[in-house]
Amino acid sequence: MVKGRMHFMRNVLTHAGKPGRRVISSFIATTFAQETPHAASTQWCNPDPLAPITETDA
Repeated sequence: MVKGRMHFMRNVLTHAGKPGRRVISSFIATTFAQETPHAASTQWCNPDPLAPITETDA
């Protein structure tokens, strides 16, 4: 699974502009760090941790 994550990260970062690579990299790493698929999905749909999660997001 790690190999797939590495390839995914590499492919995404090739499309990101140089200034945005750190932000995108940390966002994806945070999503991969979630323990459950539901938590990862919630993180992916709501990348701003300060934004409130609404019923339609969850």
